[in-house]
Amino acid sequence: MPPVFSNCATGDPGPDHQQLFEATKRSFLTNCSGFTSHQDVAYFDAVGVDYSRTLTITALRHPVERVISAYYYSLRVDAPFLAGYKPANETDFSGLVRFVDDNPTAGNNLMTQVMAGARHCNWPGTAPLPPEDQHLVLAKQNLARICVIVLSEFMDESLVRLAKAANWGSRRVLRLAAELEAQYTAAKGQTLVNSTPKPKIPLEVRQAIERNNQLDMQLYAYGLRLFMRRSVG
Repeated sequence: MPPVFSNCATGDPGPDHQQLFEATKRSFLTNCSGFTSHQDVAYFDAVGVDYSRTLTITALRHPVERVISAYYYSLRVDAPFLAGYKPANETDFSGLVRFVDDNPTAGNNLMTQVMAGARHCNWPGTAPLPPEDQHLVLAKQNLARICVIVLSEFMDESLVRLAKAANWGSRRVLRLAAELEAQYTAAKGQTLVNSTPKPKIPLEVRQAIERNNQLDMQLYAYGLRLFMRRSVG
């Protein structure tokens, strides 16, 4: 199945995304053995994923790095929501700081929103959005249900865990990942790690991002503990 990408936030999905959702729900575990989506965890429930018999995977990234990467990627594609938040030059970070302070896209603590089921489109079968004071608790509960947690900062170990969970050969998975990265590097002229070019970010800017993403910082720390505990086990 093609991945489900939809930017309706908490609104209604468009007809094409609605059709793709219905097709995914009909096909999953009949003539389709897996799917990928750019949705929050409530999408799993809407499709009807049984966590006890489905290999579920999610990816986490350090919150500060996520915000920085998203900001500079949005700059590169000239995202309209960055109007008024663009830097004057490569050493001007005031736009980035104001962006996280003003939070115009409600993107602060995005990982927590996604894992709490608080960022989804109005798919049929999804529960009402939870209150904000429950986001972190729900996010931790849902993260603990996920079979494989992929951490960007521990990618090789994450791939080994994925291979083990899927009963694949870990050497083969690592080799395929290296081949994909080499192909990307050859095509784009840059590595997958930090694939969006960005300047070195000063400590005080990073601290401002961290202050505005405290829930994500706590969720990431929890996810890291889960990851390490499962690695030992």
